[in-house]
This record gives sequence, C-alpha cells and structure tokens, in this order.
Amino acid sequence: MDEHLEAGPGDFVYIPADLAHLVGFPAGGEPLEYIVTRNAPEEVVVTLREAAGLPIGPDGRMRDA
Repeated sequence: MDEHLEAGPGDFVYIPADLAHLVGFPAGGEPLEYIVTRNAPEEVVVTLREAAGLPIGPDGRMRDA
C-alpha cells in the first residue's frame, strides 16, 4: 500500500467498496477500541487479485486482467 491514514479519537474512516486496503496497528501502541460497520450481515474478505498477478488500478479498485 502506498498511502497510510492515521485516525484519532472521534474520527470516522470511510473505505469504499472494492477499495484495496489493509488495517494495521503500530507495535507497542496504546490499547484501543474501535467499531467496524458493514452493510452486509457477514464479513466479506477478498484476497487481493494483485497477489494472483491481476492488477489494481490507480484508484485502488481491482481490475480484470
């Protein structure tokens, strides 16, 4: 991933559908609580096509070969 975003107390982060992203937490950071909401009853996880050799577009959305 080429960019990163830091969110603080009270911040909201919107990640559009099909946008390739990675959630990470700094090692040794302060304990935190966060809420994740989705518009589907189950968590949807898709392995990045980039790992299979298919491209991710400049907007971060997955593209067909």
